[in-house]
Amino acid sequence: IAAAGGAFTWTINAATHGIQNPAMLVQLYEAATGAQVLADVAVDPTNYAVTITINDTEAAGNLAANTYRVVLFG
Repeated sequence: IAAAGGAFTWTINAATHGIQNPAMLVQLYEAATGAQVLADVAVDPTNYAVTITINDTEAAGNLAANTYRVVLFG
């Protein structure tokens, strides 16, 4: 993922995560270490899409695939 506006942002659609309810818990982890990651998370109350935004504090510009693991509970 390429950073835009100083942040990495991606969306997980309800068709992918399978939760048809806006009342859900979203946790984000580093895949390599299991450490929990602080991020901005928004759940669309209509289509239940989850959007995750992480600031590019290291100014890396790109985020490698499989860097993070998202766990959703609903």
